[in-house]
Amino acid sequence: MKRKNIRNLFYGFLLSLVIYNASAQDTPRPVYNSLLWEISGNGLSRPSFLFGTMHVSSKLAFHLSDSFYYAMRNVDAVALELNPELWQPQMASLNDLNLNYTQYVQYGGNGYLSENSFKIEKFSDPLLLALNSEPPVVNSLLYRSYKAKEDFEEDTFLDLYIYQTGRKLGKSPAGVEDFYESQKLVMEAYADMAKEKKKKEIDLDGETISDIQDKIQEAYKRGDLSLMDSLDNKMERSAAFREKFLLKRNEIQAHSIDSIIKKKSLFVGVGAAHLPGARGVIELLRSMGYTLRPIKMSNRDARQKDEIEKVKVKVNFTTQYAADSTYSVDVPGPLYFLPNAYMPLNRWQFADMNNGSYYMVTRVKTNAGFLKMTDADVLRKIDSVLYENIPGKIISKKSINNNGYPGYEINNRTRRGDLQRYQIFVLPAEIVIFKMSGKNDYVAGEEANRFFNSIQLKKLNNGPQYYKPVQGGFHFLFPNTPSEFFDQVKKQRWEYETIDPATGDAWLLMKLNNFNFDFIERDSFDLGLIEESFRSADIFDKQISRKLGTLAGTPALFVREKLKEGDFVNAVYLVKGPEYYVLARRTKNEADSSFDFANSFGWEPYHYPKANTYTDTFYRFSVTTPIHPVIDEGIRTIIEKSAEDIANGNNSSGYITYWPKKKPALFESDSTGQMIFVTVQQYPKYFSIKDSAKFWKNEIEEYTGDGDMLITHKKPVFIPGKRAGYRFTLQDTGSAKTIERMLLLQGNAMYSLVTMSDTLTGTNGFIDTFFNSFEGMPDDSSQDLYVSKLPLFFDDLFSKDSALHKKAQQSLTGVFFGPLGAPLLYEAINRINITDKDYFDTKVKLIAELGYIKDSIPDYIPGFLNTIYHNTADTSLFQNEAILALSKLKTKTAYAFLKKIMMEDPPIFDQNESYRTLFNNLNDSLALSAGFFPEILQLTTLQDYKEYVTGLLLNMIDSGMLRKKDYEKYFPSIYIDAKVALRKQQTRDEKIMQANKEKEDASADDDNGYDRNYYYGSDNGLSDYTVLLMPFYEKDEKVRNFFKKLLLSKDEKVLLNTSVVLIKNNKDVPDSILQKLAANDKYRVPLYRSLMEIKRTDKFPMAFNNPLSMAKSILRLESDRAAFDSIVFLKKQITYLKDSTGMVYFFKYRVKKSDDWKLGISGLQPLDSNKVDVDGDLVSLTDKKIKEGEEGNQLMKEQLKKIRFGLHRSARYFYSSNSDYMNNYRGGDYEE
Repeated sequence: MKRKNIRNLFYGFLLSLVIYNASAQDTPRPVYNSLLWEISGNGLSRPSFLFGTMHVSSKLAFHLSDSFYYAMRNVDAVALELNPELWQPQMASLNDLNLNYTQYVQYGGNGYLSENSFKIEKFSDPLLLALNSEPPVVNSLLYRSYKAKEDFEEDTFLDLYIYQTGRKLGKSPAGVEDFYESQKLVMEAYADMAKEKKKKEIDLDGETISDIQDKIQEAYKRGDLSLMDSLDNKMERSAAFREKFLLKRNEIQAHSIDSIIKKKSLFVGVGAAHLPGARGVIELLRSMGYTLRPIKMSNRDARQKDEIEKVKVKVNFTTQYAADSTYSVDVPGPLYFLPNAYMPLNRWQFADMNNGSYYMVTRVKTNAGFLKMTDADVLRKIDSVLYENIPGKIISKKSINNNGYPGYEINNRTRRGDLQRYQIFVLPAEIVIFKMSGKNDYVAGEEANRFFNSIQLKKLNNGPQYYKPVQGGFHFLFPNTPSEFFDQVKKQRWEYETIDPATGDAWLLMKLNNFNFDFIERDSFDLGLIEESFRSADIFDKQISRKLGTLAGTPALFVREKLKEGDFVNAVYLVKGPEYYVLARRTKNEADSSFDFANSFGWEPYHYPKANTYTDTFYRFSVTTPIHPVIDEGIRTIIEKSAEDIANGNNSSGYITYWPKKKPALFESDSTGQMIFVTVQQYPKYFSIKDSAKFWKNEIEEYTGDGDMLITHKKPVFIPGKRAGYRFTLQDTGSAKTIERMLLLQGNAMYSLVTMSDTLTGTNGFIDTFFNSFEGMPDDSSQDLYVSKLPLFFDDLFSKDSALHKKAQQSLTGVFFGPLGAPLLYEAINRINITDKDYFDTKVKLIAELGYIKDSIPDYIPGFLNTIYHNTADTSLFQNEAILALSKLKTKTAYAFLKKIMMEDPPIFDQNESYRTLFNNLNDSLALSAGFFPEILQLTTLQDYKEYVTGLLLNMIDSGMLRKKDYEKYFPSIYIDAKVALRKQQTRDEKIMQANKEKEDASADDDNGYDRNYYYGSDNGLSDYTVLLMPFYEKDEKVRNFFKKLLLSKDEKVLLNTSVVLIKNNKDVPDSILQKLAANDKYRVPLYRSLMEIKRTDKFPMAFNNPLSMAKSILRLESDRAAFDSIVFLKKQITYLKDSTGMVYFFKYRVKKSDDWKLGISGLQPLDSNKVDVDGDLVSLTDKKIKEGEEGNQLMKEQLKKIRFGLHRSARYFYSSNSDYMNNYRGGDYEE
């Protein structure tokens, strides 16, 4: 959550500067009645001008009179809050810093393969998005327009219009705030607001926020800044936020204006909210000696606006190059890569802030060669989508060629009248789209000609190439120079693709890194995941052969497939530690079943820049590594300080976090994909290690994954007096992967390092250097963790220093006291005084901690609690906590005290949860709780206790702890309660009969698909009463009659429970009842499971004791509420599940007769038809429709595979649906 908030704050910075249209300021005494103010005096030879803006494109804000243009013409410079010429580089830099920081502090090693990891997807959707969308950042920089309101908007927003007007009139650009300093202020403002304990309540005096905003706009239109400030004050909650976000920035703006106007005259536009108030820019400039007077803004001057808009600002072009040298092009500035989550395109752009135009290059991966598409095929595909996806109207289209690459040049005009131009080229494995857009006919000018005429596309060399990526990793002999592609947005996989000029075969190599530090999957299964991901159902038809083996010393899967178009694919899938590979060749030669093409593949060491020392002063460690995260220390200081303040109670609630959060640090190479993940766990102030050997055993075993991974190569990394720790390797059977870990305890922090490798090549230099050089840098104030901190804790708890007391008081529930801490707790309980702060809360917590002491519990601890109970007779709050603590201790002495207290003076709790806690503890210790009987049965006369005591009694009888004689005395009251429950059940039976009759009378279409029996409540406790009354069955006719009546119930649940109790106690149950239950799909398996528990499956009706019947019932139980119209068996087949082999059954089901048939799967059942299984390890109501006239065999195969895959941890998210990012970005420009 923290990282997400940071990301939003980063990306929203520019917008947050401009959309914050006000904040409360001191109540203004002067009148601020104009948007435009002249600045004079204080030695100025020429006046300057201050203008209050609204940061929108609405025509409402564009009431600019001749005085506005007069002022602009008569100055030397134009400025906004931030200099627009710097917006793009600063946004790009900020984006990089954001990505660097968020990547560094994210948790690594939680990756999973998905069905899309190696999928070759058709390029239609990204092509459409590339053609019809405009980068949101361009709209934010240049227009801030909204489709729904475009008829009521100007071509740009007011701030940028002011800037562009000044630039077109020859004014030099400026800004009155520093981007990074302002950003830090904004971050500090949010942090201060989060810590603010008292925020102002908003009182709109019966109006809505929309009403207030409308009034603010009207006030702006009239130039009434005083009213705007007053209205904004109504909506401001946080004084702390206002101080940094508005008032501090006012000071910065005023000082910057002062500095600039001393050198040259200036027209400066800032948000109108910055102008009024005692600490507004107007008064701040006045306090510096300047004279500010309002200038009346008369009617709008459209003539001057139109004339200025025709002026161009000259731009200077420089050549920009793609990172992989695929293209070069001349642009008036650098091309920036600013990714957007909703438009995942490899897109670079430059916005000309002076002229309101933008230049853009988009690359769309096609895999055309592997999809057997020629350049002409790709061109036809492009041509087929132009009409619907080029904005507005296409004016012209012609074929072009650049260095042998064919394409189209397109000119179009949007509905707003703006000319745009495209050049689209088809390269061997991608489409490259160059686009320029501007206001009106700007794109018809020389700037567009320079841009498009400068495009140069790199020509690939022909001929075989023994290819090695620059970063290393592998080598492979391609028949031709491959195109290399790495998705800059998804950062998912590397692709290398080429065509064999001799045969026309398509060669493809894919590589993906996937780190998961929680488990190690079998290599054979992971190879199957690669296979499943690669063989897209859109392309592949059927598998011809499949064989496990090795290639280059690593596990490999060799597969030959036939494609739907008739060609064949020979593919080799590889796993090497965290690296996953696909080597594939597409051929039309049916006879070519060889995998010799892959024999040239081999491993290469990775190449890194020189390793240097990286020191993280926040996380307190240093390491020698070639990967150095580039993070702005100033920004990080604010973030880390804010998080630390919040954890230490400097937040709105004042809550102190006892256990510090783990601090993650991820070192990941963008070029190689290698990763090392570091976490720093600082221990709390009062933490200490009791047993060193046990501590290290627990720390290491925490990483073994429930014991299914083996620890190998464990070695200590101790330096006496400095650090302690271990480096070890985790392995699992069936895999060559390894997880490499190191734990270091230095000072009061545990440093954890983890990465992945393999048994073939082992760890590389990057990993070894990192692990061997890593050093923690403990704080000088760190205390010895092997010394008990309990004395320190109690000193702080009773300290006169309020901060120390608060820290200890809020840490109380997190401190481990143990048996040795019990006397200290008891002493503190007696010492604390009612005059002490937080007296009641602290004392309750201290008493409760005595109940959490585990291991060997000496008798004096329950003695303490008994004494506390009797010494606090006037305060039930403390007495009740002492009772709950005694129940948690679960010793003979504790329960002896507890019984005596409960029998003499039963506690009364305010919350049902307290009763539940008390009796849960008693139920967890039945051997000790048996001593409470029969006396505790007296409490059943108390309504608060009846349910819980009865439940405890039931468990005692069921477990054989109590006999009939132990509660015989209470039989009359139990029997009366049972009769009442029976009467309620009989009423319920009548409702069930009525509901079933209604169901029979209703048509199929009226059936709502739900089990009506579900809605009539539970069995009123009858299942409990059958257990309690059974011991009296033989000698009491009333009890026998009671059971007879139960067996007449219309409720299958009652019948099942009653039958099982009778059979367990060797009593007869009519065969007809067991037949009825077994014949019901919903109750068949529950009956069998219940009989299994009492070892009486001999009573289960033989007609239904078969795998098919059980599989059907298990499937029915997948839905708790749906009343199925029917479940029909389709087929069965042998399948395997991890290490088991059995039979899986396929059914079709529907809830209502009018519904479509859907596929159900149930298994595994034993291969032996005389045996059954009722565990239901593989079962699913898939909700997938079976098409009419089809048997659904392919659907069965697909769904079974999904279920089987999902039972492996590495495939947990393999089939998870990815959100559809191809949103409809089309608006009016795509309509006739």
